Amino acid sequence: MNNKENTKIRQQAKQAAFHGHYSEAVRIIDNSITEQNRTFDDWLELVKYLSLSKAWLQANCAAEIAFNKINTDEQKQRFTSLQKRLNPPKITDLIRGKQFGADMPIRSHVDGHKHSL
Repeated sequence: MNNKENTKIRQQAKQAAFHGHYSEAVRIIDNSITEQNRTFDDWLELVKYLSLSKAWLQANCAAEIAFNKINTDEQKQRFTSLQKRLNPPKITDLIRGKQFGADMPIRSHVDGHKHSL
């Protein structure tokens, strides 16, 4: 697959996202472009749509891959700009469930008994 085909697929994903179907946009890219053939632009689009669909852990993984594919200052600037616009939660907050208002790292009183890890 070449970059021209990837661009066409990203355009389809952009159309889905334009109508608010972020999960569909993710599906289009994920099912149409294999990981080995994804460019920096493909990964950046995935980060955007995963974040917009609130799939923060997956977005974080995709962001790490996109970051590792940065080759130019322009790509670095685009990556940084997207991260600022999306303002993803910290990974430690995600793991602890703080995005749902929790402030305890584990569920300790689920059924009235204390649970330990």
